[in-house]
Amino acid sequence: MRRPFLALVASVPSVVFAVSPLTVDDADIVPRGHWQFNGGWQYTRFSDYSLQTLPFNPVLGLTGRCELGFTFGHQWRTGDGEDAATRDDSGITDLTLSTKWSLRRTTDERFRLSVRLDGKLPAAPESRGLGSGEADFGGVLIATHSWERTHLDANIGYTAAGIAKGGADDDQWFVALALRRELSERGTLLGEAYGLIPAGGWEASASFHVNGGVQCGVRENLLVSALIGSSVGPSSPNLNVYLGFTWEF
Repeated sequence: MRRPFLALVASVPSVVFAVSPLTVDDADIVPRGHWQFNGGWQYTRFSDYSLQTLPFNPVLGLTGRCELGFTFGHQWRTGDGEDAATRDDSGITDLTLSTKWSLRRTTDERFRLSVRLDGKLPAAPESRGLGSGEADFGGVLIATHSWERTHLDANIGYTAAGIAKGGADDDQWFVALALRRELSERGTLLGEAYGLIPAGGWEASASFHVNGGVQCGVRENLLVSALIGSSVGPSSPNLNVYLGFTWEF
């Protein structure tokens, strides 16, 4: 079971966390009374600066159908731009609170359907270009279908950016697919493709992202992951690298 960070949209160029390690979520829920810790290191390179992030994401299974988690971290930006958003700086990230609910599961467990709600709180300093300074709210509908060792995840979501100021100018749709193929009991290949589409339409700075990697089981309850990818679109990173772990107990 994976717990990714929703691509909550900021009004300034910022990193999208890839946790465990995909941005695309699956419909599974952390079992009741269990904790899952996701963490790692992410390097993101933009045209005029780069960003390193250490995200941390604990998730608690509340019931067999519901989980609750939050995501935060620290970030280091390297750049020589003239504005605050592209100069050298570091600081905490925004804080995201998330809850996921299971809506439907077939008796053979091949198809699962869930919904996730996310709220981003503006903890990162806006004046230094490390955050948007605004609260966002989003939701994602998640479907997962499994065929023996192959798993397909489909997501569709919407983020209301800057909810305090109202309007939908910065709102975005999130549309995504991920494919996971188990090669053995310990190794899994991962791939995803997703788009961030402004509510105003395709012509308004949509971006598209592709990532691929591998996940390996070190122990029964410990996974390590590596992911690399790129994207196209205004203010999108041209390189994204993620190394991380998932620990459940």
